[in-house]
Amino acid sequence: MNYNNGMSAGNQPIMGLIKTCFFALLCGLSFQLIAQTSELPDIEDSIIKIYTTQSAPDYFTPWRLLTPRQSSGSGTVIEGNLILTNAHVVANASYVQAQKHNDPKRYQARVSFISHEADLALITIDEPGFFDDLKALQIGKLPDPLEEVSVYGYPIGGKSLSITKGILSRVEQQVYAHAGTYLLAGQIDAAINPGNSGGPVIVDQQIVGVVMQANSGRRAENLGYFVPPSIIRHVLIDSEDRKLDGFPDLGFRTQTLDSPAAKVAYGLDQDQDGILVIKVFENSPAEDLLKENDVILQIDDYKIADDGTINLSEDLLTDYKHAIDLHHIGDTISINYSRNGQINTIELVAQRAQESYSLVAGEQFDEIPEYLIYGGVLFVPLNMNLIKRWGNDW
Repeated sequence: MNYNNGMSAGNQPIMGLIKTCFFALLCGLSFQLIAQTSELPDIEDSIIKIYTTQSAPDYFTPWRLLTPRQSSGSGTVIEGNLILTNAHVVANASYVQAQKHNDPKRYQARVSFISHEADLALITIDEPGFFDDLKALQIGKLPDPLEEVSVYGYPIGGKSLSITKGILSRVEQQVYAHAGTYLLAGQIDAAINPGNSGGPVIVDQQIVGVVMQANSGRRAENLGYFVPPSIIRHVLIDSEDRKLDGFPDLGFRTQTLDSPAAKVAYGLDQDQDGILVIKVFENSPAEDLLKENDVILQIDDYKIADDGTINLSEDLLTDYKHAIDLHHIGDTISINYSRNGQINTIELVAQRAQESYSLVAGEQFDEIPEYLIYGGVLFVPLNMNLIKRWGNDW
């Protein structure tokens, strides 16, 4: 009796085809895994561990420094023989060192440019040959919501490079903990710990963010925030002349117009949205051009909703301030507004915020504080450094 395991002669070509397809699929998966594995070392070699000795001024006794403290962070090699990291990693630094992946040697580094507003800094190493075997990563685009990202860095608890994965869950304006600025940030659910600061958020071998802070509250875990590509590019362009310009402030303050009755009161139709101007500062770009009770309808190409948001894309909303943050000092910004029901268009020249815009000056870094001793009494300017030094009981 001839046994053929239930397979007729007519089925043999079909099974052969199935085996061939299965083999091709396995080969394709193998090649893909090999490609991913071969790309991984390229990324790892671009991640740098940063060691910092920080000596901040004591604003209670401004003629001396606080006890120096040691800290560490992460950074990424980018074009121009530069390492991109957080400003808070190297703020008030008296000594900075950089260490390559799988290299025990530490190299002396220096800060080339720093933006405390954006919590970003550029450092470099002057020792010849340091960057020769390192790949400079490019700045990519903002990931889509729910897109998977990888976070690289050197968190506390170990010396080796850590790689964690997460998804982009939110993109909106956030308070940057370092300097208290209000800028666009991305939120991810990857684990972020001290030491991760300054490390890259990676998609397709490109930098799509720089890790800056973890969630400070205790009600949510595994939430971290990163500086998005638009803010990174803003700082990189700003750094080209090695002179800090920062982000503009047009010198007006607003409130939302959620109430239909309020819209009618300020001359808007029910199908018009905007935000109400409640303050215009003296000597600001908006002085004599905008007035209190004007309603701003649009900034450049961004229409403003009555809750003060603009559309970055079909599924991303953020505060209208981001439309201003995209500009550099000296740029012209177009504004459409309504005054007593009449639509007008003006152009404002972007300028830095002036001290008169705030009652209390923001936190200062890398500076020796000013002070005056008169009649045995110490006088210092009121700023956030002094308030933080005092503590929470104020």
